[in-house]
Amino acid sequence: MFLKILTLLVLISACSALAARPDIESSHYSVRGTKLSVEQTAARDDGAPELILIQRQTNSTDDGDKPTLLGNATISDIDKARALVAEAIKQATEHNKARLAKPMRNRYTVDPSTKHGKLQNEDVAPLFNITDAIRAAAALVAEADAYEDVKNGTAVDKTIIEAKRQNTGNWWMGNLAHSGGWPWGSNPSNFKVFRNVKTDYGAAGDGVTDDTQAIINAVKDAKACGPGCYSSTTKGAIIYFPPGTYLISSTIETYYGTQFVGDAVNRPIIKASASFVGLGVISTNHYVENGGTGSDGNAKQWYINTANFYRQIRNFVIDIRAVDQNAYVAALHYQVAQATSLQFVDFICTQSSTTTQQAIYAENGSGGFMSDLTFTGGAFGIYGGNQQFTSQRLRFNNVRTAVQLIWDWGWVWKSIRVENCGTAFRLMGENGVHNTGSFMLVDSTIKAVTTAIFTFPYTGTTGDATTGITLDNVKFDGVTNGVLDGSKSYLAGSTTSIDTWVQGRVYSGTTQNNALSVPFSTPRDKTLTGGNPDNLPKAPFFEKAKPQYLNVGSGSFIHMRSACKGDGKSDDTACFQRVLNSAGSSVVYVDAGTYMISDTISVPKDIKIVGEAWSQIAAFGTAFGDVKKPKPLLRVGEPGEIGNVEMQDLIFTNKGNTPGLTFVEWNVRAESPGSAGMWDCHVRVGGAKGTDLESSNCPAKTSGTNTGCSAGSMMMHITSQASGYFENVWLWVADHNIDDPDWDNDNNFMTQCSVYVGRGLLVESTNPVWLYGTASENAVMYQYQFSKARHVYASMIQTESPYYQPNPAPPAPMKDSVGVFNNDPDYVCSGANPVGCDASWALRILESSSVTIHGAGLYSWFSTYTQACVDTMDCQDSLIQFRKNFGNVVLHNLVTIGSVNMIESDGSFIRAKDNLAVDFHPYWSQIAAYDARQVSPGICQEVDDKTWINPDIPQGDWDTLRIMEDEEQLVYFTIVNGCPYDFVFTGGNDWQLENDWSKDFITIPAGESAQFLVEMEFMTPSNKSSDTAGEAYYRIATTDKTWHVTADWVDDKDMVRNRIAYDGLSTKDVAKGNIIDLDWPSLDYDRGLTNQWVLTGSEQYGYWSSTNPPVAWMKSILPIIGDRMLKHVCMPGSHDAGMSKIDGHTGAGTASNTQTQVLDIYGQLLKGSRWFDVRPCLGNGGAQHLCHYSTVAGVSQGGNGIKVDEAIDMVNHFMRDHPGELVILDLNNDCGYDTDAGSLDYPRLTADQWAPIWKKFRDNIENPCKRYTDIDPDLTSITMNDYIGDGVGCVLTLARSIPGVSTSEADPAKGFYHSNSFPRIGDFSSTDDMRTLAEDQVAKMTMNRAIKGDGAAGNHDSFFVLHWETTISFDTLDIPIAALAAQAQSSLFWYAYHMFTPYSYPSVLYVDMLGAPFRLGLGWTQEEHLAKCQGHLVAMAMAVNLYIAGENCNIGGNKIH
Repeated sequence: MFLKILTLLVLISACSALAARPDIESSHYSVRGTKLSVEQTAARDDGAPELILIQRQTNSTDDGDKPTLLGNATISDIDKARALVAEAIKQATEHNKARLAKPMRNRYTVDPSTKHGKLQNEDVAPLFNITDAIRAAAALVAEADAYEDVKNGTAVDKTIIEAKRQNTGNWWMGNLAHSGGWPWGSNPSNFKVFRNVKTDYGAAGDGVTDDTQAIINAVKDAKACGPGCYSSTTKGAIIYFPPGTYLISSTIETYYGTQFVGDAVNRPIIKASASFVGLGVISTNHYVENGGTGSDGNAKQWYINTANFYRQIRNFVIDIRAVDQNAYVAALHYQVAQATSLQFVDFICTQSSTTTQQAIYAENGSGGFMSDLTFTGGAFGIYGGNQQFTSQRLRFNNVRTAVQLIWDWGWVWKSIRVENCGTAFRLMGENGVHNTGSFMLVDSTIKAVTTAIFTFPYTGTTGDATTGITLDNVKFDGVTNGVLDGSKSYLAGSTTSIDTWVQGRVYSGTTQNNALSVPFSTPRDKTLTGGNPDNLPKAPFFEKAKPQYLNVGSGSFIHMRSACKGDGKSDDTACFQRVLNSAGSSVVYVDAGTYMISDTISVPKDIKIVGEAWSQIAAFGTAFGDVKKPKPLLRVGEPGEIGNVEMQDLIFTNKGNTPGLTFVEWNVRAESPGSAGMWDCHVRVGGAKGTDLESSNCPAKTSGTNTGCSAGSMMMHITSQASGYFENVWLWVADHNIDDPDWDNDNNFMTQCSVYVGRGLLVESTNPVWLYGTASENAVMYQYQFSKARHVYASMIQTESPYYQPNPAPPAPMKDSVGVFNNDPDYVCSGANPVGCDASWALRILESSSVTIHGAGLYSWFSTYTQACVDTMDCQDSLIQFRKNFGNVVLHNLVTIGSVNMIESDGSFIRAKDNLAVDFHPYWSQIAAYDARQVSPGICQEVDDKTWINPDIPQGDWDTLRIMEDEEQLVYFTIVNGCPYDFVFTGGNDWQLENDWSKDFITIPAGESAQFLVEMEFMTPSNKSSDTAGEAYYRIATTDKTWHVTADWVDDKDMVRNRIAYDGLSTKDVAKGNIIDLDWPSLDYDRGLTNQWVLTGSEQYGYWSSTNPPVAWMKSILPIIGDRMLKHVCMPGSHDAGMSKIDGHTGAGTASNTQTQVLDIYGQLLKGSRWFDVRPCLGNGGAQHLCHYSTVAGVSQGGNGIKVDEAIDMVNHFMRDHPGELVILDLNNDCGYDTDAGSLDYPRLTADQWAPIWKKFRDNIENPCKRYTDIDPDLTSITMNDYIGDGVGCVLTLARSIPGVSTSEADPAKGFYHSNSFPRIGDFSSTDDMRTLAEDQVAKMTMNRAIKGDGAAGNHDSFFVLHWETTISFDTLDIPIAALAAQAQSSLFWYAYHMFTPYSYPSVLYVDMLGAPFRLGLGWTQEEHLAKCQGHLVAMAMAVNLYIAGENCNIGGNKIH
């Protein structure tokens, strides 16, 4: 009562002073917005009851019914308070709006000249300063408004009501005795760890009395870690809220180390009043008013946001509907770092379309964990960012934007449900720039939203800050735009099931590709999955919310302090063990304290242990002194035991020198998924009071090591037979003092220290392990190591390397312990093998399989306490090591800082600079997906990627659309090696050729290709016929075969020509001694100047070249491919195969932008095509044509090609002329339009219009592939011998997406099948940029095609169509398809072929202008086109089949060597 009266006196004094101010009106100024009456308290659907009301005397006006502040105030006092609050809200609104527009970001200070770039706002607006007078005025107005609601009939019969007072609630925590404390903190005798805001501090919780000050008093009592304190390990407290409705009128700041915990059975309601003043109703940091600059370079704050550790908020309803709709108020202003959690909270905002209310504003931070939250209404559910974060089981409903990520490095969102929102995820900075490093959405549903994910256009350019995106097991339902980048929409369609989809840099092994839009399949390890109630594409990864024991009474708890002292000095080993052993079915409650343990504690296999505000279990003594014989502090279960262990809210630590200490050894195997686990448990080593491992004992040394500071051998060990579930676990070796020594100085200069622990987390388990939101920092050798592990799922791991390294370098000072644990780094640090010798590994995965990591933030911030290395990206050599793994090791959304290499994989490296995300400090690098792609034993030889994808091959030129000056002559020339031998360059010469071109030719390894530029000097009439020539001579390694390239002036052609001289080489198509002209376009054709030459075969098999490959090429190589399944054979394919002429078109549809082929279908067959994109339509008065149309903005454009009857006749003609081939017709509805309709937007063909078309294909193909589904329901798994081994061959017609054609209309007897019988993968890239197309298509291939054999880990074995066709955009409207196709095919030969491997190559090479060697003229006769077209594409397909595919022992068939 005294405190409330004192507050009122402050208010009255302040209001009196205001009366003379002319700028503030004092008469009846209302600040009330939309209010929530007491009886309107939000109903809950999880069983928690609404506010319980008690009826009092009807129509009473007794002031005794009034809450205290209101009861002691006059009408004048209230009017003055309203005026003060109105002005305060007005000013706070301006501050809040400015702060949301320019958030306070993390600042990673190194040097005043450091380039911080876009991420850092330099002119951040300060928060509004809430004075005592404003706080008191807001409280008075809140009570007046709440009381008015009651008096004016909001309640039944206009009664005065109050909340039923439940001082403890029914949950065990409120009814348990609490006697714990922090012995190392020198706290006063009245220091309370457990603080009940009602019984201890006078909060009412009745929805009418303002409880703001009572809660503030609970938080700051006994000088908790607030003003002047940057952090503390000795002031932790639980601020407990019994059931009730707590009226809040100004920001409540949580202090360091505090847990805000509400009753879990009947969650308390935090109700913000209409008079609320501030930014966040609850805030986790305080920005010092006029405090100047803090130690991190930002505005001064109580807690540096990257070190704002150890916090909890759980079990609340936070309702802000009553606050001013335009004041930009957040329910929670949330800036946190490691060891923090936000759980079991419902956020309620208004559902107005114009409200500025939001649930969470998280402008900065360095990690954290949130789960089991609901968001209803508001402008944003979450608006903000953080370095790395884990979010699970969040529900958003009727929020305008569920999440706007204004920045991050890595954030994993799992089990999210977004419904009835405008945008689900907006990946965009507050100022419209790129700041989101990576985004991963897992096991989630987005329903009834306009845009699921809004992001920036992906470019693939290093340093451009575009976001790496991974969607894994996601379902869109009623979504207009899946992923929208402002111009393109990916994953379009109202309902979409997504197995896995990636946009960003992806790696197969150590080979990089930039994925524009890559869907693929990632099969789940069934031992790691749970139920699938939402019918997602695959079973979600298992997860389990933190147990809160809602049905357990307080009498079922055993207090540790009933037997032990926990005083930080007495040896509690024996008593601690006795309590655990005797617990039985009771829950062991480890009261707050520091329990000194001198020998291993054995945790029984069936037990539940709950700490209080992170009770500390501290190892000490000689039992932990032998670095060669480490002992655990806690041994959880014995090896081989199966049980049920649950542990939460504990800290494992130590005192003094304990070099042989393993903090936690986890042996127990869970009886069922999640029945053995830890939640919110942490290892903290040094840096804290009482540990004797602070900077005074263990200073930050720049040379040598500190004696007496070897604090452990390992932080945590999950042994080989164990399994477990681990959520929000932080393993931390201190890099700075965590207890502020001087609270009178509010500068947060955290003094660094050097403390040593050998290893972080070692996982050797071969049983399921789940790691959600874990981190491991500052261990000497490694932070995470998975050694011979199986069945592991990790969601967002985070590491830091020790600040003191490389002085000393690892393993110092733990050298004597190397080899104590399996697969320790060997530290053989010769000049040829320096990797891992300069600093700790962030992550090692060794001899393991089935390890999936979703999100990793791995950082190296220092080189012996200096930070210049961050910007030069060389604080250490490498962060990740993969060695001898054998299947299904996958890493998504990796972010690294400070290293030269991100990954070292069996001797190959992935460089950080090649994946640089931003061009400003701290220069992070990012990879969206890494698949280790172990290939043995799936490949005939035990080899890795580098054997097939040679990094030394020079990159070709993407842009071959060169507009030449008069008389200039040049061509891009690619040589393809389809042989098991190198093409050895032996020398050459040149006369009048640019750039000394003969020196640019190189040796081309087996299975590789290389592009060269042949360019003549400027030609004049006088030198045209002079000695103009060049030669490049080659020998086929290990043979006597030779050939050479010659580029010279040919008089009868009046131009330079590229030619191949078969001087020492005879092939099946060209006799030895011949010189073959590769042709050169005349000067009239100034675009798409490309030549290709392919040589494939072997000494044993013989050779084929692209000069004249066999027309019946499948039949020709059947001895090699006969025993292979169809999906393992590579063939050319024709995009829009019927568009070899234009027979009717729209106004904008011309031959230049509509005709996709120069050869008709018969000609395409002659040049090797065996896969045909067949798109019928109706046009020209009901005629059946093949066509090419698209509809943009409601207008159809395009043209008609050959007729359906002509196409069928051409196929039949070819099969009669060249039997023994397999031809596949992809009959589809992609352009199924009725072009005779008069509308601008052509209607789609109906089932009746389609019927006569598809029946023609069914009934008129002369040699169909009959009844093949009788052999195998999957047509792609039938062998080539089955299809064409009879020497006759056949035609396979597949009906895809055709109205009226279902699987029941399939007629295998006539060779007519539904596409469901032909599973395939592949999609176009929708771009005209050659590099984007190439990298996106190869990424699609590598992520969907890993032929390792049935049953092998990581096997991806589907028929794959490589879409090497471009899509014209506004920028290329003036460039003909023929020119774009010529440019695209150049990269197909030098880039795509270079990326093919024995386990990842396409089934179809799908192109425009098949057979054209360069841009050919349109309107020529078929004979003229055939004369110009070449066999380079079919020769490349033969090279894949004869050599590359033949090296994979899993696919059958024969080899050519």
